[in-house]
Amino acid sequence: MVSLFTEKDLKALKDHTWMCLVFICWGISNFQEQICDEIATMLYFLIMSIVFVIIATMFRNNSWLSYAFWELCIYNVFDEITNQGDINQWYELPIVALILIHSWYKFKRGDGH
Repeated sequence: MVSLFTEKDLKALKDHTWMCLVFICWGISNFQEQICDEIATMLYFLIMSIVFVIIATMFRNNSWLSYAFWELCIYNVFDEITNQGDINQWYELPIVALILIHSWYKFKRGDGH
């Protein structure tokens, strides 16, 4: 069977997934009149939150702050999925504090690497 992509092509595509997603966001923002504005906005922010997770994953083991950022990015994806991303909830500041403390403690103990 003939493959359309070589292993090198697939690795390059994997490394550039986040760039493709940003390009999709650009398309959504430019064609939001053809798409419902509300749906376009929801899709845009959901895809961008996924992009942040992908980028943060590359650097999550560099420091406790990078790890905390990665965890907050994951939280943000769930926040966008539930359509609560633009609403400040009372429990979000304690979650941020807990994530920062957890990440700092994890790296202080040496489990971060």
